[in-house]
Amino acid sequence: MPFAVRRGVVHPKAAAPGLKNDKAFLSVLSAMNRELEIPWRTAGYDYAFSTMIATPGGEEFKPARKVVAREELFVRSFFQSRSLGSSGKIRSQVFLFDRAFDPKRDAGDVDAVEVREFSGPTIVTPYFEGGQTSAMSNMILHILAMSDNPEVYEAFGHNQLLYLADKAVKAEIRLMRSSLRGVADLRLGSISKREQVYGITTSYREQRAGTEASRMKEASRVD
Repeated sequence: MPFAVRRGVVHPKAAAPGLKNDKAFLSVLSAMNRELEIPWRTAGYDYAFSTMIATPGGEEFKPARKVVAREELFVRSFFQSRSLGSSGKIRSQVFLFDRAFDPKRDAGDVDAVEVREFSGPTIVTPYFEGGQTSAMSNMILHILAMSDNPEVYEAFGHNQLLYLADKAVKAEIRLMRSSLRGVADLRLGSISKREQVYGITTSYREQRAGTEASRMKEASRVD
């Protein structure tokens, strides 16, 4: 935002609210401006901007952690892809996507910025979509807007394929974790019985939970 104001792309009439979370700020902005049509995205900006912070006046930039990340590598945008109802009151969450920087199509929106790093001032050339609209970013927004599933809450405004892939990976992790735990219990169980050393296969909390579960099971049988 400070860079966009300095370039004259954004003309704020008032100071921005003190929200440090970009997604929260954009969610409030979208909720308070119903004329903002869905889907929408913010202007694309260089990933290097996420490693910079601006001075209160926005005249100088400095790294958030000693040095600035490499510029002209990734371009990111926040987006909101779905709304429900005739007035669009129910809106999906604001998400973020990254795309690769294309020197053939994005070079025109590269600008030089002086950043005062830990070792001294340096010139950074980050990308900012302030002049001509990026057709590549618009295409990505269109694909994302067509890839959600409004009938599933977790995939509302999100990528349906990514949601399914995440569920599949979590299921595989749970299966693998239980399998490895079973192998470890068999191996360590034989050692603990042979050497008469107990409490090495499970922790105290696991032993306590197992004992309490067995006690509750026996109590229910008695009742």
